[in-house]
Amino acid sequence: MLGIFGAIALGIYLANGRSGCTALFAMVTNVAGSALVLTIFGFSTIISPVIGQLYLEGQRGVVEVNEAIFGSAAFGILAVPRLLLFTASTILFGIAIWRSETLPKWAGILYAPTGFLISIVGLQIGQAQTLGTALLIAATVWISWSVLHQAASASTAAGVQPRVS
Repeated sequence: MLGIFGAIALGIYLANGRSGCTALFAMVTNVAGSALVLTIFGFSTIISPVIGQLYLEGQRGVVEVNEAIFGSAAFGILAVPRLLLFTASTILFGIAIWRSETLPKWAGILYAPTGFLISIVGLQIGQAQTLGTALLIAATVWISWSVLHQAASASTAAGVQPRVS
C-alpha cells in the first residue's frame, strides 16, 4: 500500500518535467500492478486462516479447496500481469528519473532494474529479491534526500529561514 503512495508521489513530482508522460505512465502501471497484488494478498489473508482452521478441525477436504484456489489459473491470471506491470513501471520510472533533470540520474539506474529483480528473477532466485529490494531502498532514499535538499535550498534562496522546534 505504501508503494502505491510512493508511485503516485514520484509520478506527480515528475509529471511537469521532461519525462512527464513516461512518469505518469509508470505511475499508472505501478498502481494497476499493485492493485492486482493487493487483491491476491487480501483474498489470501481472509481465506487462508479459514482453510487452516477447517483443516485443524479435521476437514481434510479443504486441502483440495486450497489447491483449487491458490493453484488455479485465476490466481495466475492476476499474478502474471502484476509481475509484468510492476517490472514495466520500475523501468519506466528509471527512465523518467534519468531524464528528469531534477533528480540524480544514477538513482534512475538503481531504480530501473528493481521490478525485474524482485518480480521476475526473484521467483527463481530468492537472493535477487533481496538485491532488488536493496536497490529500491537505496534509490528511493537518494531520491527523497535529493527532493528534500532541493526544497531546503529553494527556501534558503528565497530568504525563508527553516523552523527550529
